Amino acid sequence: MKNTDTGQVTGPAPDTARHEWCAARRGRQSGGRRGRGYTDGVEAPTSSLLAIAPDGIAQATSRDDAAALIAPALSRAVWPDGRVGTMMGDIVIVSQKFLARCHGFVRSGTEGAMSEENLPAGLAVLPLADPRAEARELRRALDARLGGRPGVIITGRVAAAGVDRELAGRNLREDLAALAETLFNTHPNHPVVLVRGLGHLLTYEDQD
Repeated sequence: MKNTDTGQVTGPAPDTARHEWCAARRGRQSGGRRGRGYTDGVEAPTSSLLAIAPDGIAQATSRDDAAALIAPALSRAVWPDGRVGTMMGDIVIVSQKFLARCHGFVRSGTEGAMSEENLPAGLAVLPLADPRAEARELRRALDARLGGRPGVIITGRVAAAGVDRELAGRNLREDLAALAETLFNTHPNHPVVLVRGLGHLLTYEDQD
C-alpha cells in the first residue's frame, strides 16, 4: 500500500492483512497454493507433531537483532521428511536466555539471574522485562523476513504471540515450552525450536 503523502510503500492495512492471512491459511489447509518463503501451506490436523532444533544460530551478544540471527537458520532447517525451511502454521519457540542476551540483560552478580552458562565469572543473564511484548515483536520481525506470520513462544516466564492458550484443558503454551526445553537441554547451543503440526491452533491476532 502506497502512502500518497510520503510516497513510501508500506504493508497492507491491518484488516486486509488479517483477511489475507486467514484466507491463505484456509486455502493451504485444503491444499492451496504455496506462500512466499514457504515450502508448503498449513496441512489439516493429523496425529503427528514434529519438533526440530535448527543448526547455525550464532551465540547472541548484547544488541544483536534476534530475528536477524534466527531467520536464516529457520529458512535452512531440514525436517525429518526432507522438507526444508518454514511453513505457514509453524511455531517458533525461543529460549528466554537467548533473547535476554540480545538485549544485553547481563550483569555482575547472580541475584535474580537465570543462568551463568558460557559467561565470564561473576556475570549472569537476567530475565526479560516484558516477555509478552518480546513475543509480539519477534513475531512481526520473523513475519517480515519469512512470511506466514508464525506463532511465537518464549520460554521461562512463558509468553506467546498467535498461539492458543489452552488445548483439552491443558496450557498448550507451557507444554510446548517444556518440549522445547527438552531439546535445548539435549542439544546445547541450539536456542530455538521449530514445531510443526499445530497450525490449526494459531491465530492472526497476537492474543495476550
